[in-house]
Amino acid sequence: MVPEFAMEALFHDAAEAFLGDITRPLKQLLPEYKVIERDVGAAIFHRLGIDETSVSAIKGADLQVLAAEQEQIMPPGTNSWAAAAGVVPAPIQVRFLPPPIAKRDFLKRYYELTEKR
Repeated sequence: MVPEFAMEALFHDAAEAFLGDITRPLKQLLPEYKVIERDVGAAIFHRLGIDETSVSAIKGADLQVLAAEQEQIMPPGTNSWAAAAGVVPAPIQVRFLPPPIAKRDFLKRYYELTEKR
């Protein structure tokens, strides 16, 4: 979705490895959590030497992917927020991967990107 920020996109949710994942509606009610999540994400980006200025581009792509996921795998109407917000679903096909396959694919992409650096 954002080839110019491929490594940053790959790690855009890395803070969740340390903090857990919280649904977007709940996260909106927890401003302190959002600050902590941002700080942990920034520390991870810094440690990996990747660009933090990409966050807004990645957030837009992430919303498009979320809209595509909801459109493809959730009950009808759960993605109505996307149309109201002007978010166009990403042109992707959602795949259901077992954790070992997802891990393999993640690491493969990571190694591809680190070889290019």
